[in-house]
Amino acid sequence: MGNQNDNIEALPELKSRAGNGDAIAQYELATRLSEAPVPDQIGAFSWFKKAAEAGHLQAQYSLGVRHLNGQGTDPNLVEAVRWLNEAAERGHPGAQDSMGVRYATGQG
Repeated sequence: MGNQNDNIEALPELKSRAGNGDAIAQYELATRLSEAPVPDQIGAFSWFKKAAEAGHLQAQYSLGVRHLNGQGTDPNLVEAVRWLNEAAERGHPGAQDSMGVRYATGQG
């Protein structure tokens, strides 16, 4: 990405696209919110969820991790496994690894 000003200037268009249901924009907005100098984890969680529900693979993985770690939401193992499993079944290597750990530790 560019410098901080580029990120700020791109936000209105990104928010507009995300609000119109663009899963890629929803994921990008969630990522920017979670990585901002002052992170908005609750906002990021909300956008990751919208993108995940729209079928965005990386968002499904990210949502599972957030449910697992309680980032922007309370920890929820059931939802974590749901989203990690969805991403794992679609071939996401990080999700497959995480599901392997869940099964090995009896949390899957």
